[in-house]
Amino acid sequence: MITLASLIQGEGGTDSDLPKVSRVIRNRLKINMHLRFDSTVVYFLNKRTLNVTESDYSTPHPYNTYKNQGLPPGPIGNPGVKAIQAALRPEPGEWLFFVTTDPTNNVTKFTHSEAEFNKFVEEFRAWQRNNPGN
Repeated sequence: MITLASLIQGEGGTDSDLPKVSRVIRNRLKINMHLRFDSTVVYFLNKRTLNVTESDYSTPHPYNTYKNQGLPPGPIGNPGVKAIQAALRPEPGEWLFFVTTDPTNNVTKFTHSEAEFNKFVEEFRAWQRNNPGN
């Protein structure tokens, strides 16, 4: 539960996002979908960045949730009370994807559609272009 809560904490932008992130994790695990979380990749590589590279994604290690199924072998940080509560009580929903499209304002969008997810990724990339150095 603490590993799950640490992922929720690492991926969530606002308190209201945490139960939705929890649901995404549970939905992905239920269908054996890779979690594909940047937070787990950069945790192992000891980086703190929003600019995760192809090299980062392809580096084999136990915390690479792009390459490994299921939860990582342990927590990626110390989750707060709200993340633990979200781990215990995920929000009902069918979401499989989410993207923080505007990290400056903590705007995260959730969807069950991969096509819509890809649009959200483009919104994030536009934010990156407009906010160099972040």
